[in-house]
Amino acid sequence: MARSAEQELKVRDTPPEAFRRVGEVLGRTFGGPVEQVSGTELAVTTVVNLRSWGERVSCVVEPSGGGSRVVVRSRSRLSTTLFDWGKNGDNVERVISALRHLLNPTG
Repeated sequence: MARSAEQELKVRDTPPEAFRRVGEVLGRTFGGPVEQVSGTELAVTTVVNLRSWGERVSCVVEPSGGGSRVVVRSRSRLSTTLFDWGKNGDNVERVISALRHLLNPTG
């Protein structure tokens, strides 16, 4: 199993609206403080639990064809992690699923 996972979602929402909603989803989903990494990227660090030493979940929002493209990534915090046991994929799917309910996906 990989130490990271990534998935993208194209939406009809403007980049500022998508960016705001991504921040809400990250905060609500992982319960930690959301960090604005740049003008287009938000990130949150998950807590250590029985399944992992924590992950870094980030979302980049970019303009795309009259709407936005949201790229969700999750990677293990520890570089020595060999297997994530599906945790990064679960993190990405949780964010994508929540965004599908809040935003207006294309296609």
